[in-house]
Amino acid sequence: MTSPTYQQRVYRNDDHAAILDKVHRSQLRVADLEHTCAADEVQIRAAQTRFDALPAYDRGWMLELIAVLALLAIVLEWFPARMMSLVFFFASAVELQALTAAFAFGGFLLGLMLGELARRHRQPQRHAVLDTVCFLLAGVAVVAFLAVGFALRYGYAQASTDGAVAAIGPMVQAAALTTLAFIGIVIAFTSGYHRESFDSLRLRWRLSRLRGELRTNEAHLAATQHELAAAERAATVAGGYAPGTLGAAAETVAPGSPVAPANGAVAVEPSVPTVSGNGVYH
Repeated sequence: MTSPTYQQRVYRNDDHAAILDKVHRSQLRVADLEHTCAADEVQIRAAQTRFDALPAYDRGWMLELIAVLALLAIVLEWFPARMMSLVFFFASAVELQALTAAFAFGGFLLGLMLGELARRHRQPQRHAVLDTVCFLLAGVAVVAFLAVGFALRYGYAQASTDGAVAAIGPMVQAAALTTLAFIGIVIAFTSGYHRESFDSLRLRWRLSRLRGELRTNEAHLAATQHELAAAERAATVAGGYAPGTLGAAAETVAPGSPVAPANGAVAVEPSVPTVSGNGVYH
């Protein structure tokens, strides 16, 4: 069997150097991703510790859920508010829409404000007299809103059924619509009372972002480890490399020059080409 020529040995050594360089780069990426994953885990533990340290009145219902409940409360308030505004027969169509929106959002805001004021009394702090006064005034405003709403709905129901036989009386119609409005106010009150604080929202979003980054980095780490394992197998088959050694992969050379393998492997020394009598290089 003829021995490889000088150029063939150079090509083989270039391939070997490229394989080792790929192993080395993969090992560096694996080390960097492992460090990044470890740092993400530290940040997650720190954020989780801060989140767990929040008091109970700060870790309430998620604000995203509160937004959904707010929409539900406004929807429940809208139809009773419409019946409240229709009693103003002199109002134009635009004014009726404005009155309906004012009554619907007004009932929701009253319930939300009452819940917020009640939530402040959950906090272990000294409460001023003004806090109690505001809470009582908000409660009176809610009762007055329901009472006036009932009277307006009763008046509209009585006027709309005057001289006609109705399935239910005006009193029952007004009570039913007022009950619907009361349910919307209760939902708004509960949302304001049990909502989470903005610190809790910020920490929850931070935890979600950090966990997402950790999952992404772990996926990249697994892919890079798979690539490293394939490169190490190729380097082991090529010779001059033992899996798991970083130093061997770092011994790369420029293309076109021979490689001195590590780990006790026999180096391939380029031989000086000689010319035989027939003019053939060996």
